Amino acid sequence: MRTHLADLGFVAQARLSVIQSQGGNLIINLKESRLALTREMASKIMVV
Repeated sequence: MRTHLADLGFVAQARLSVIQSQGGNLIINLKESRLALTREMASKIMVV
């Protein structure tokens, strides 16, 4: 899962914004791309 998220652009100091949150699932903007994440995948991401 970690490698998959890194391939999508989830790396240290990457900036993202949440566009929509519905039922625990998220649509985010990351590196000028929109991604949909399930609740399970989103729970594995640490934001500081």
